[in-house]
Amino acid sequence: MPHADLKYSPDLSFEPQAMFTAIEHTILAHDSGSGDCKCRSYSAEASNHTHLLIETQC
Repeated sequence: MPHADLKYSPDLSFEPQAMFTAIEHTILAHDSGSGDCKCRSYSAEASNHTHLLIETQC
């Protein structure tokens, strides 16, 4: 089962669920047998600069 983690600064406004859907569709397009993608998101309490880190494991 693939995994995806989103870590982002608190000043970003986006929908993590929409990002999860895009990640899962991308993985399935390349490996139709991979199954569901286990996704999690973490907003940092504080940050120095705007950032979004996407980590995946397949």
